[in-house]
Amino acid sequence: MRLAVQQRGLATNKVEGDHLPNLEVFRILIIENDSVFRRSLFKALTGEGYTVFAAADLVEATEFISQVTFSLILYGLRRPYQGGLDQLKHLLQIAKNTQIIVVTTFNEPELKRQVLDMGARDLIVKPVRKAALLNSVANVLQVHS
Repeated sequence: MRLAVQQRGLATNKVEGDHLPNLEVFRILIIENDSVFRRSLFKALTGEGYTVFAAADLVEATEFISQVTFSLILYGLRRPYQGGLDQLKHLLQIAKNTQIIVVTTFNEPELKRQVLDMGARDLIVKPVRKAALLNSVANVLQVHS
């Protein structure tokens, strides 16, 4: 018997006995200086069942990264051409085996190309819709049910 189920925001077809992915095994670190936006991201991701940590800046994030293995980092990129890309490069070096999604207000194709060439997996432009955020996270983490 096939049942349509909705759990933690993932629509799926389930055959009895199948299991939905346990999203708690994915640890996500949010690095975002805007406290309101950081809380919004945190709420959206924890509401889906992910284990989420949050940092206001790269210094604070570095402490988390040294102690916890993350599946994904959401990095709020500010001032990309005034040191922001250098900070992203540093983040990519210290979190070598971690997927990174960049979130920024800059909607520029060249910036997106640069960010992806550096090693980030996606770039999302603010304002961020919850559905787009969750879709990008699921795609990068390859969460398919």
